[in-house]
Amino acid sequence: MKIRLTRTDLLVLCEVVIWAAGASVMKYGLREIGPLAFATVRFLASAVLMVIWVPSSFWVAWPWSASRP
Repeated sequence: MKIRLTRTDLLVLCEVVIWAAGASVMKYGLREIGPLAFATVRFLASAVLMVIWVPSSFWVAWPWSASRP
């Protein structure tokens, strides 16, 4: 019997690995830097990843940016 992994299976596997690694990363990070600095680094990293990951078609078109050339 041959097992075939679909794209969904691989995405779920990636999610589980990231979620499981989060506890170790948080434990190490809080040991090295303070909680506020660690939260800042987490949010900055997630913001950078979201800008890279999310296509520009989902970005909000602000009214003041439409008048610029």
